[in-house]
Amino acid sequence: MLEIVENAWYFAAHLSSESNRGCAIVAASLLDVSLEELLESRFPGHSKDLFGNNDPLGTFSAKIRMARALSIVNSAECFELNTIRKIRNRFAHELDNGDWSKSPIVDWVHLLRAPKALGFEFDDRKVPLQEPPERWTFQMSVACLMLALKFRTTQLVAAEAQKVQFLISDEAAMRDDV
Repeated sequence: MLEIVENAWYFAAHLSSESNRGCAIVAASLLDVSLEELLESRFPGHSKDLFGNNDPLGTFSAKIRMARALSIVNSAECFELNTIRKIRNRFAHELDNGDWSKSPIVDWVHLLRAPKALGFEFDDRKVPLQEPPERWTFQMSVACLMLALKFRTTQLVAAEAQKVQFLISDEAAMRDDV
């Protein structure tokens, strides 16, 4: 568990060195990968058929919808992921480098709730930041979601391993009974 936390905070710190566009694109890509890992834990052995570019779960949007349909992300996480996806798309398709303080980016960032829900509310009177507060909120939201997705993946993998162990034990017991 500690490794998951360390990786998430390392990732959040690493984003500070990215441009505005790079921050949005890299952060969303890392969430996309984390979501794919979570979904793969539900569909072991099927990643070749599901996650390629033209496959059913080949896009960030499709992964978000499937994770919600399987109830492995809740409605708040789904909303947060979709908001981050919209921010990523805006930065990816704008010709300039993007600006966190302009609409619609600033409006979408203000919809992100993960940092506030965990008590990471920004107050520039207490802690001056090197980056705009909207970018900080975005980065913290991504870090919070990464923690949740990575932790949930670990839980699902462990649960699957327990099922396999139970089946092996049950099968061995049935042979012993014969």
